Amino acid sequence: MQTDYLIIGAGAQGLIFADELLTHSDADIVLVDRRDRVGGHWKDAYGFVRLHQPSAYYGVGSKALGRDQIETKGLNEGLFEQATGLEVLSYFEDVFRNRMLASGRVRFLPLHDYAGDWQDDHRLTSLANGQVTNVEVNRAIVDTGWYGVQTPESHVPSFSIEKGTPFTTPKRLPTDLPGHGHVAILGGGKTSMDVVIWLIERGVSPDAITWVRPRDSWLTNREVAQPGDAGYLRMVQSQANRIAASVEATSVEDLYVQMERRDELFRIDPAAFPTMFHGATISRGELDVLWKVKTVIGGQRVTALRSGHMETTKGEHAVPMDTLFVDCTARAFNFQRPAPVFDGKRITPKVIRDGLVSLSAAAIAYIEATYDDQDQKNLLTAQIPYEEDLVTLPKRYLTDMTNQGHWSTEKGLRRWARAHRLTGYGGPADGEAEAKLKVLGERMRQQRPAAIKNLERLISMGSART
Repeated sequence: MQTDYLIIGAGAQGLIFADELLTHSDADIVLVDRRDRVGGHWKDAYGFVRLHQPSAYYGVGSKALGRDQIETKGLNEGLFEQATGLEVLSYFEDVFRNRMLASGRVRFLPLHDYAGDWQDDHRLTSLANGQVTNVEVNRAIVDTGWYGVQTPESHVPSFSIEKGTPFTTPKRLPTDLPGHGHVAILGGGKTSMDVVIWLIERGVSPDAITWVRPRDSWLTNREVAQPGDAGYLRMVQSQANRIAASVEATSVEDLYVQMERRDELFRIDPAAFPTMFHGATISRGELDVLWKVKTVIGGQRVTALRSGHMETTKGEHAVPMDTLFVDCTARAFNFQRPAPVFDGKRITPKVIRDGLVSLSAAAIAYIEATYDDQDQKNLLTAQIPYEEDLVTLPKRYLTDMTNQGHWSTEKGLRRWARAHRLTGYGGPADGEAEAKLKVLGERMRQQRPAAIKNLERLISMGSART
């Protein structure tokens, strides 16, 4: 088999990359996935999962996801819609059939595994019959598996579970919940928050919930990431807040406090200082629900479970005998050191604009299609760090500002980003908003050099908290 681009993984990143290549090149593309159809980890998602951010920021560049509607009731009232997992899967299937296959330039090999050196030797093994196909790649191979996304259904728990212990995952929770008077949620990430909200919205008393949170996380206020004209002023204000906080912060920890004071970041427990930031977003309404759970076991990881009993890294905890344990301990990402996106004939899509996962994949594909020099490509695509300690925030801010600065010097890339639907750009709604935008823009231009200098200082200082 011969192709211009061999894309390993037909999840979100693979489809976004292929879509942008279709728009900006005449390339032939082969998509490969171990699964039987497109959609990636969304196939394993629990039924009540939703996007963290508005649908407008997700998916491929050529087709909008959702109807661009604002929620009129519920915990996200006044904010743009967030697609459900089922809606995302349906969307990707439509994109695949009516965009990819219809182009005549995309072939899909489901149930195939990749073996090769990611440069010149490429072999695909069919998981159905074991047949091996050698592939000649003219331009590049695209590896979408850098972050190693895990779901509660695909990971293996790190703790022991005694046989007969009531135990489930978020995907099986709706079926397994009946008959249990108490629920113990294991994990402190966004999945555990989704489970808490789902339970309380369905009538489970907060007093009937035990929440084991090994670490608390800083959370992004969803109001700051609203697309189009309606959210444009707030989005620019958020950028200005980020730069101002980066100038004023006296330590890594103070940077978080500065952002919290500006309503950019939230924490679940006002009395606890969270020790991680993974970029999850949440609304004020959702935060109000999370605050209702009072039985929280913090700073401990579960090591063993049996009916009515938990063992943790700091001791033992009794729970009611009818407790259902819900595993939310899967890690969304494997945290790895930043590495170049472009490496010879291997392209590894990564997040290169903070909080904009889909735009990042699209931008890397656009840069691949329109730039030739590998050093210049990598200059424009520095990886946003995803790390376990608090220094990740100043690192993310610094990298995003640096990338944004490089993009601003490239006329074609700047024009592409300004017009691309995944950027979420809008415009001032009226004359008053336009005047405010001019003031904010000038302030950011003046403060930017000081912000970059202070962020570098904070990163060199590090954080005392782990």
